[in-house]
Amino acid sequence: MGQRPYSTYDGYDLANDRVRLDLPNGTRTLRDFDPRHRIQRETVWSPEAVPDRYRCTDNRYAYDAVNNVRKQVERFNEGAPNEIAHNRVLECVYDAVYRLTNHRDHDVTV
Repeated sequence: MGQRPYSTYDGYDLANDRVRLDLPNGTRTLRDFDPRHRIQRETVWSPEAVPDRYRCTDNRYAYDAVNNVRKQVERFNEGAPNEIAHNRVLECVYDAVYRLTNHRDHDVTV
């Protein structure tokens, strides 16, 4: 029995950051990175409703000076037929030696 590949296409930028991943089921993930190679945005496209794909998730990230995630905003089901779009926001707080001390995770209906 033949083994299916993990991905059908991998795309990398000049800094060797993976900017695109296509899976055999048709799901596509696109990523944007900042100059410090930290992910800024990750968008996952559904294989459903081809050719009018919709975004399953659209994640955006913000970091502090030592690369800890300060905030992540995740948007779900944007443009999906018969689905309710909403956001999930994660906010992180760190102490003076950069240990996670608190986080807040909440949903926001769009």
